[in-house]
Amino acid sequence: MGIKDCDQTFSLNDIQTMFGITRARARYWIESGLVSPEIGNEGRGAKTIFTADQAVKVVLIAALRNEGWTMDEVRGELVDPRWRTSHADLLKAAIEIITNFNTT
Repeated sequence: MGIKDCDQTFSLNDIQTMFGITRARARYWIESGLVSPEIGNEGRGAKTIFTADQAVKVVLIAALRNEGWTMDEVRGELVDPRWRTSHADLLKAAIEIITNFNTT
């Protein structure tokens, strides 16, 4: 089963727990258009929902930013359809974390 076939979803809190990414950083990436999670229950109390594929993108964004990549460089990397193969080791580790994470 590939990560795109995984139907599990994750909240912003799940993303924080799995990968140690702050809420503010994740929100900035969302507002910047680097990752586009679903927003459930519009308005007050809205919940941000990430698919497994979006969670993997968050990991890649964090890794590249930690390596000093600019936002424009990260955005360019995500547009390149080869990003999954050029970062295979990182993505493999992220997928393992995601598939073993219990959201209940």
